[in-house]
Amino acid sequence: MARLTRHELKEDEFVSTVEAAEDFARQHATQIIAGVLGALIVAGAIVGWRTYSARQEGAANAALGEALKTFKAEVGPAPATNLFSQDATTPPPGAPEFTTDQQKYQAALKQFTEVVAKYPRQTAADFARYHIGLCQADLGNDSAAVSTLEAASGSSDKNTAALASEALAGELNKIGKTDEAIKIYQKLADHPTSTVPRATALLAEANLCRDSKPAQARALYEQVQKEFGTDPYLANQVQQQMAGLPK
Repeated sequence: MARLTRHELKEDEFVSTVEAAEDFARQHATQIIAGVLGALIVAGAIVGWRTYSARQEGAANAALGEALKTFKAEVGPAPATNLFSQDATTPPPGAPEFTTDQQKYQAALKQFTEVVAKYPRQTAADFARYHIGLCQADLGNDSAAVSTLEAASGSSDKNTAALASEALAGELNKIGKTDEAIKIYQKLADHPTSTVPRATALLAEANLCRDSKPAQARALYEQVQKEFGTDPYLANQVQQQMAGLPK
């Protein structure tokens, strides 16, 4: 029997490997096809979900934008009726859309509520919930505002949560829960964000303590002066506030 060369042995091993692979494929064709189809289905589901989420996020942001326009709209007297106009019901360009603050905030409240209802899993929902609390406060519904802002302050988005906490502190102070409000400002000062910086929280706490705890207010103003004294605006604000404090 002739001896096989090393090259021939490698070729024989390769052929054997290919044949074994082909045999395996023939014997397990069903399982292989099922596995490939399963992988394609999973990949398609991931792509589909990402596309859906992107569309939902875009729609949520658009709805939030419209609600914010309402929230920030100007309020003014109703435009005078033009007797010579063919359409006397159409306000002139640039005219205020709302004649009272209550009318505006009720409209905004409805829009923000719809954002939360339609897009509860989007980031826009948290920001909308915070504005729902602001609308409720502006409409004089303090108890509802406190409840809503408490929920919004638990947002996973730290910047939205900080804004909601700041607004919540203001509402709590309004209804006489000043000590609770002070604790919130202290927490915000210890965990500053881009929406509620440390200086903002410290000044808010100091302003809250001016009448009931002037010594604590002075200490807080001095703290702001020490940490942020290089900022001309803050330095001027602190000096003005300290000048009016009781001795």
